[in-house]
Order: sequence, then structure tokens, then C-alpha cells
Amino acid sequence: MIDQLLNLEKVVLDMRKQYHITATELVNLKAKYETLKQQQKSSEHLNQQLASVQSQLNSVQAQRDELENQLQTINERNQNMRHEHQQMSEQFNGLQDRIKELTLANERVQQQQAQVVDENSKLKQDNRTLLEKNRIAAEHTKIALEKLTFIDKVHR
Repeated sequence: MIDQLLNLEKVVLDMRKQYHITATELVNLKAKYETLKQQQKSSEHLNQQLASVQSQLNSVQAQRDELENQLQTINERNQNMRHEHQQMSEQFNGLQDRIKELTLANERVQQQQAQVVDENSKLKQDNRTLLEKNRIAAEHTKIALEKLTFIDKVHR
């Protein structure tokens, strides 16, 4: 969208340059026209040149009118695109705020995850310790049962 805006601005600048060139040419042609009017009294040949310049002036004015219409259309499109750009900027800012919120939430979740991982590691270590104690207790129980069985056999 920004590229389109930049392209549109370039087109607007190009149109303005064309308009300026046309306006400059128009000013030049008007100056020629005035010169020809002063020389008109002395020569019919100059009258013919004046008619030619007037034709060019009319053509340039028609081009200018067309360019003004195009410029007006481009200005309207530019206005619309600026409005759309403003809306997109607002949406972008909203999304940036949401990204910040989500980043903070993600950081909290990562901290919680790190705590849970630490706690899980501690629990696994505790579990290994308890399993070892359970294994030792099982061995002691087995030995005690064997002794009790032996004692029971001896006393019978």
C-alpha cells in the first residue's frame, strides 16, 4: 500500500511537472501572442503566424484542461489513499500494541515454563531418589522376610 502511495505521489509529481511545463509553455505562448498582436498591423504574414500560435495555444489549453482533470482525479485518488493509509496506520499501531501485549504474555509464559521445567527437573530428581530409596527398602524388606522365614523354619 505504501509502494502504491509512493507510486501515486510520483505520478502526481510527474503530472505537476507536466502541468508546470505546460503552464510555462502557455505563458511563453501568451507572450508570443502579445508580440504578434503588436506586429499584426504591419504584416499579414504575422497575422497568419498569430493564427497558428492561437491554434497552438488552444491546443495547449485543451491539454492543460485535460491535465487539470487528470490532476484532479489523481488528487482525489491520493486523498482516498491517504485516508486508507491513515486507517492502515491506525490498524498497524493497534497490531503493534497487540504484538507488545503478546510479547509480554509470551515472556511471562516462558518464565512460567522455565519455572515448570526447573520444578519438573527437581521432581524427577526427587523421583529418582525415592525410587532408589524404594529399591533399597525393597531389598531390606526381602532380606527381613528371608530372615523371618528362616527364623520361622528354625522354630517349627
